[in-house]
Amino acid sequence: MFFVVASLAQAVLVFWGVISMPITFSLFSLGIVAVMAYEMSLDVQRAAQLSDDLRESEARLRDITFSMGDWVWEVNDKGSIPTVR
Repeated sequence: MFFVVASLAQAVLVFWGVISMPITFSLFSLGIVAVMAYEMSLDVQRAAQLSDDLRESEARLRDITFSMGDWVWEVNDKGSIPTVR
């Protein structure tokens, strides 16, 4: 919020002729860009962490599924285990 207010104040001072500089140039806008870049980097870091967590969870589920192969049986539509003939 500080950078937005300071940039507005600078624009008003340039418009009134108190400060002599191009109206499109503002050091405060660089502050806004820096804050946005910081927030976006936090989002990227969080996404990478969630991706790693998901990969670990999938690996655990895959290990459980393969180790439970002897414990899982097929069941027919009546809920009974079909016999092998």
